[in-house]
Amino acid sequence: MREESFHRRPRRLSDRLLELVVLLPVVLWHVGRALFGIAIGLLVVLLLLHGS
Repeated sequence: MREESFHRRPRRLSDRLLELVVLLPVVLWHVGRALFGIAIGLLVVLLLLHGS
């Protein structure tokens, strides 16, 4: 992939909007999984501290 051919073509607004629409669910999925993992981890730690 040559960079000059990439820069020669102007980026249209519709291209950027399409990228956002495609990337948003992926980003939200990863953020949601990360937050869910953190919440489960905190819950386990709290249960262990409460049990001891």
